[in-house]
Amino acid sequence: MQIDEIWDLLLNSKDWNKLRFALYCRVSSDDQKKYGVSMEIQEKRLIALMEEMKVIHYKIFKGDEGKSATSIKNRHNYNHIINHLDDFDVILATKLNRWSRNPSDLLYCLQALKSTVLYTLDEQYDYRESTDWTPMMIISVVDYAETLRTSERVQDVHIQRFKEGTLLSRAPLGLKILNKENKEREI
Repeated sequence: MQIDEIWDLLLNSKDWNKLRFALYCRVSSDDQKKYGVSMEIQEKRLIALMEEMKVIHYKIFKGDEGKSATSIKNRHNYNHIINHLDDFDVILATKLNRWSRNPSDLLYCLQALKSTVLYTLDEQYDYRESTDWTPMMIISVVDYAETLRTSERVQDVHIQRFKEGTLLSRAPLGLKILNKENKEREI
């Protein structure tokens, strides 16, 4: 099936049962992973849509819990979908930032999609048109910058706690606890 036919079925038809969907859910924080609230909501929204549209050909990918969308490294489900694009007509996620926050990864993905559609419930971009690439890339850049700022703030908290002699629940990457009794540490 050609990409334009897929888009036509997706946007203009009620006959979605001819399409094969990869439903992608992801949470990035350990708290989201632990409590499953965001993952559960994403999955319910995607499955509800499949049921509403009477789609029977779909597979749920939700194993990238706790993995940041700033990199495709160690995101096994993401990479599985990208490496098996011929198996799917549509990649469906709730939001673009669930799929990718890294502008270069998003650009790579969009360029790799020859006969598969990336579709998000909340943004609904048709990236066949160059006019939709701009807002997608802007959102990705903003999301990526937000992720980097959050990471810097968390790192600052860890450094401050280290200076105060406060132990974290576990030693952060790059910190070696030499002696717990006298709070001796090494970076």
